Amino acid sequence: MIDYSQKWESIHLRGIQSAYGKAPFFEYFFPYFESALIKRPEKLWDLNWELLTICLKLLKSNVKLVKSKSHIDLTEVEDIRAQIVPKASFSSRSYYTPVIYSQLFGLDFEPNLSVVDLLFCEGPAAKNIILNSVKKQ
Repeated sequence: MIDYSQKWESIHLRGIQSAYGKAPFFEYFFPYFESALIKRPEKLWDLNWELLTICLKLLKSNVKLVKSKSHIDLTEVEDIRAQIVPKASFSSRSYYTPVIYSQLFGLDFEPNLSVVDLLFCEGPAAKNIILNSVKKQ
């Protein structure tokens, strides 16, 4: 269950506005995220589902999400969860090399910030940046 007693969603929205208000695609994409938080879903799972759906939509991704109450056989899907080690450098990962894009802060490119950073800074180019970041095997 989500605790709304501390108005965290308002604080979070103001933080996003403060950080990305001058980003080139902020005005276009911010309303999607704002509407998800204004809905005030009861459960964190529902909020995460909504935000993931929004990100996939804005990236024009053809990924289809499916809610299931039972186990789904994923034998044809490569499971890379064990490859993500928080303390290891992203450059050591065998499947992803971030493509540099324009960011609002700092002099150096900071990889792997968030899809929100990528969307607000690059807009429609975000999907190609992600696709071009996949390491060629």
